[in-house]
Amino acid sequence: MELRQFIGLRIEDLLSRLNQEVELLEKEQDADRIHDVRVSIRRLTQALRALRSLFAKGMYKEVRAQLRTMMDLSSEIRNRDIALELCQAAGVPAEAAPCLALQREREAALGRLLAEARKWKKKGLPLAWREGLKPTEESTKGRWAAEAPASENAREELVAEAEEFFRAGRKAARKGTSVRKLHEFRLHTKHFRYLLEVFRPVYGQPMDGRLKRLREVQTLLGDLNDYAVTGELLSSSRDGVQELFAYLGKQRKKRLAEFRACWMESFDREGQEEAWVRYLSHPLREPRL
Repeated sequence: MELRQFIGLRIEDLLSRLNQEVELLEKEQDADRIHDVRVSIRRLTQALRALRSLFAKGMYKEVRAQLRTMMDLSSEIRNRDIALELCQAAGVPAEAAPCLALQREREAALGRLLAEARKWKKKGLPLAWREGLKPTEESTKGRWAAEAPASENAREELVAEAEEFFRAGRKAARKGTSVRKLHEFRLHTKHFRYLLEVFRPVYGQPMDGRLKRLREVQTLLGDLNDYAVTGELLSSSRDGVQELFAYLGKQRKKRLAEFRACWMESFDREGQEEAWVRYLSHPLREPRL
């Protein structure tokens, strides 16, 4: 199957999943539902970002802008949900003034998110994007060979992505790596993982174990990012949540040690990079869609 057809089918599937999650958002607004909406947006965003040369430029920009708006609104809610969970774990009373403020901010952010979701529903989004996001016949420039088989594209590009991931990971796992560099590697891991998910049908079920290992790294680094975001959210209320900041300090050290141990065990052992390259160099002849 040529890449253009394969990506067309994958994008259609991602749009359908996102549409389902946004529809469910009207009925459920808890942390799990917000998380599912965000994951669906990330998957579609990463597919578009990595494969942007296959799409009409104007449509690509329009859709990315709409997705970014929805993601930013959902981030406001998620950040406060995480902050409230961390306050609870640190022993901060739910009735403490900073926690009550977070609850009020969450409700206001939820109102904005639901208003945006209603706009999407009125416009028939995201399903209305299906036609505009079909890879164009003129999409022959860039890193992707639209007319070549999806398997050939995967073999060429994903091997290079894996090699870059391992180089970046070795640097990030060093002692003394800055918070900014760890954050950059978190994003790198996220982009790599979601790109592999796009091409999962080209490799089949054996890909799942590798995706799980990437998800573990992403989760540990995501926790570190959550601690930083929570600290920023409550920086002006520090006097009311002293126990939280003490807890965050301990958790940062713990998660950082866990990330380094995870990297050493799952990725830095002898032969691991070669195994990834070897695996990604042998996709299936035809995708299992």
